Amino acid sequence: MNLNPIEKWFKIRIEEKYRLAGIQFVYINKFGISTYVHPEKLFDIIETSVSCDAEPMLESLESKIDNVEIVLDVGANIGVVTAWFAKRAKFVHSFEPERSNAEFMRRNLRLNNISNVHIHEVAVGKTAGQADFYVRESFGHHGLQKKHITKISEVRKVDIITLDEFCSKNKIDEVSILKIDTEGGELDVLTGFKRFLSSKKVKMIIFEHAPVLTGYDRESRLEVFKYLNSFGYVVHNLDHRIVDEDTMSVVSQGDFYATIP
Repeated sequence: MNLNPIEKWFKIRIEEKYRLAGIQFVYINKFGISTYVHPEKLFDIIETSVSCDAEPMLESLESKIDNVEIVLDVGANIGVVTAWFAKRAKFVHSFEPERSNAEFMRRNLRLNNISNVHIHEVAVGKTAGQADFYVRESFGHHGLQKKHITKISEVRKVDIITLDEFCSKNKIDEVSILKIDTEGGELDVLTGFKRFLSSKKVKMIIFEHAPVLTGYDRESRLEVFKYLNSFGYVVHNLDHRIVDEDTMSVVSQGDFYATIP
């Protein structure tokens, strides 16, 4: 949404009033999922009738998803995508280290009477431990990566796990879908899942590719693409066309998915 200074001022004031009013609007998307309207999304819904920018991705992948057992949703935010997965999967593990987002997600799941989701308030990376977590001015831009276009409002320490260790601990032998939206931390998540990827135990990987947010150069833009290719995964865009290296190098922001041919 491109706003002039007056419109931006008005938007901020309305969001603040909505935040403090103690009321909560509910939005029902095209998939029949109800979500409480986040203050930052109030104007988006008024202008576009869309509450979540992942809706085009979900619509595109609807026909590609069947026989879903286990889903890992890394960077689950307030749970819109998690709820969509939960309606189609046996069980969903959602990872969201930002506590206000995690609590918002719990409320959204209760609103939809969803019980087959476990929320893990930890970050996911290439090694287990602790690290700085950058809380930003936009609720959708928090993450472990310091480099980002959105201003940092707070830095917290968070626990980090790897997906290889998580699956081993929870006796998960195969993952139907891994979805990653970690504001530039996608490669770290995949690196910490090397054992599963090398064994082809992840059927589909859905990920955001947004160098426009992180300022990555051409080589950095290709790291996720090359890493997935190294394990035999083929990357597709939301039109279900195979994407090559040249295409990935010029994309500024978009959602993609990878599968084993």
